[in-house]
Amino acid sequence: MPTHCRILLVDDHEFLLRGLRAFFERQPDCEVAGDCGSAEEALPLIDTLKPDVVVMDVDLPGMDGIEATAAIRARWPATRVLMLSGQMRAKSLPDQVRRSVLAGADGFVSKADGIECFEPAVRAVMAGRGYFSPEAALDLIRRIRSVEETAAPRAVLSERERDVLQRLSEGASYKAIASEMDLSVKSVETFRVRGMRKLGLATREDLVRYARQPGLTRA
Repeated sequence: MPTHCRILLVDDHEFLLRGLRAFFERQPDCEVAGDCGSAEEALPLIDTLKPDVVVMDVDLPGMDGIEATAAIRARWPATRVLMLSGQMRAKSLPDQVRRSVLAGADGFVSKADGIECFEPAVRAVMAGRGYFSPEAALDLIRRIRSVEETAAPRAVLSERERDVLQRLSEGASYKAIASEMDLSVKSVETFRVRGMRKLGLATREDLVRYARQPGLTRA
C-alpha cells in the first residue's frame, strides 16, 4: 500500500463510521480523508478529496452503494472501491455480490467479519488483487461453477456434431444431411447420437427446443 493511503468512508451508520475512522487512523500508512452517509455526498467528495480507496456501504439511502460504484468506475477509474455489506448471510447476498462485481467493485466484505478484516482488504485492493469475504468468495465460486456447468454442454460439440444437429433441428432428413455434408447415413446417425448424448437430449423434440436457444456452439 502506498504511504498515506487516502480513504473515504461512506456509510449511513454513524457508529460504524466512527469505528472505521478510529481503526484506520491507527494504521501508520492510512489517512481517512473524509466520511459521509450517502452516495450523493460521496461523489462530490471524490473530486475534492481524491481518495485512493472508497469504503462503500451497499445499502445507502437514495442511490445505493452499487450504483455509486458504477459511477465512480466511470468517472475515476483509478479509485478503488471496497464494498461493505451487512447482509452477508441473507438471501440478498448473491445479488449483492453479482451487482457489485459488475459495477466494478474491487472487493466485498461483511460487517460481520469484524473490523480487523478491513486492513488486509484495503491493502489487497490497493495492490490490485481484490478482496472478498469468505461468504462472498464462496458465492462467486458457486456462480462460476453453475455458469460453466450450464455452458459446458454447448461447448463440447464438434463441428460435425453441431452441423448435423443444427440441420436435424431444422427438419432435414438423414439422407438429405448425408448428401449435403458428403457423409454416409450411418455417419450422420453417429454424429446425432454423440451430439445429443453430450447435450443430454433424448428426442428430436428436445433438440428442436434446444436449438431455439442461442446457438449450438462449435468446440
